[in-house]
Amino acid sequence: MARSGARTTLLVLSAGAVGYAAPSTTSIDPRLHAMTEAYMNKVTPVLTVDAIEPALPFWEALGFARTAEVPGDDGLVFVSLQKDDVELMYQTWSSLEAADAENFAKMPRGPAFLFIEVGDLDAIEAALSAVQPLKPRQTTFYGADEVVFREPGGNIITFAEFAEAG
Repeated sequence: MARSGARTTLLVLSAGAVGYAAPSTTSIDPRLHAMTEAYMNKVTPVLTVDAIEPALPFWEALGFARTAEVPGDDGLVFVSLQKDDVELMYQTWSSLEAADAENFAKMPRGPAFLFIEVGDLDAIEAALSAVQPLKPRQTTFYGADEVVFREPGGNIITFAEFAEAG
């Protein structure tokens, strides 16, 4: 992949905040230079929920398969799901709090927001036909056809298809 002089800034947000920083050509703080040279392979979201099992049919309807699971006393406490090159994970709040009560008990609980680019939005809508969209299909100002769902764990999932450039 060719690299240009422009950078895109990833904003890490929590509990309902959504954001994007446009590419920038300004210089990087020299203290951070070493970090900008580090290769990053992928990012995998970990969605935190009260219970994992209710969310699984949503993803399995889309063809995701379980690649790892960790059982707990009251059901699964962790699961990893994969479809093609897309991976996501779920972990229960109770398992996080059990591992580090001091820090995780104080964390705000809110939905995560995922934006997933797909090649066939019609197929996504067909697979999730039993699920009421949070926001029906629309074409955005940036050229994507999108449909938004709230999965059973309360997280907001946007599926987007971009028209092929041509």
